[in-house]
Amino acid sequence: MMVIKNNAIQGVTASSEDPEYPASNLLGEHPTECWRAADSSVTAATISVQVAGRTGGLGMVAINADSVAVTVSDPNGISWPNVEWQNVEWQDVPDAIELEQSISGERGSAALWVSFEEFEASVVIEIKLYKQTGSATVLSAGALVVGEVTRVPGLQYALREGLKDHSIERELDNGARWYKRRNIARTFAGSVMQHRKPYFYDFLLGIARQYGKRPLMWNLVDIDTWSGDAVLYGHLSVMPSGEHLSISRSRIDFQLEEDL
Repeated sequence: MMVIKNNAIQGVTASSEDPEYPASNLLGEHPTECWRAADSSVTAATISVQVAGRTGGLGMVAINADSVAVTVSDPNGISWPNVEWQNVEWQDVPDAIELEQSISGERGSAALWVSFEEFEASVVIEIKLYKQTGSATVLSAGALVVGEVTRVPGLQYALREGLKDHSIERELDNGARWYKRRNIARTFAGSVMQHRKPYFYDFLLGIARQYGKRPLMWNLVDIDTWSGDAVLYGHLSVMPSGEHLSISRSRIDFQLEEDL
């Protein structure tokens, strides 16, 4: 399991946007307040993300697109060597990373997760979204987080997945049911088995107590077969609790709910 806690994004722009749904919406905590391309005639759009600080991964949710390509590059167009030259200390920046893949999930709820070797530098990440020509879909995306990746080892199966309905339901005076549909969020619940030090306290104190119920970008299953299906922008719906099974081994139970 992985989580991106700190957002290293310094700014974001898009090659196309609806003025009512600007690229800046990607930095908010509510994915339904999204970025959208100008209209359905736009078949490709590039989101340029300025990043500074320790970075090891990218997560984006609520995507409407058919495929995506991600490129990481130095904003000055320089290939940085790991040497000192003319009294200048060069920073380590990764070689250009180019990834292209199909979006995982249904339209509007698809997610993207990209991991790369961790580095600390100022870079530009370009996320290029594509759709099929003639499609009536408007390219769009919800929350975007880029930053340091914290790994939470020891995920145990079974991992429970479900839905939480935020709709309003009432029983009328005549006994009939009245239902007003609102958003329905994904939920996950499970446990991790870990060494008490450092991982148990990293999760309990470094994530749960430090961030509380603030939304974070999670990737629950770090294997390719799940792709983006286990990527969730959400919060701990209940503060986790654990059990020390021995001097060195501990278990933590957790519950996550998607933020909408």
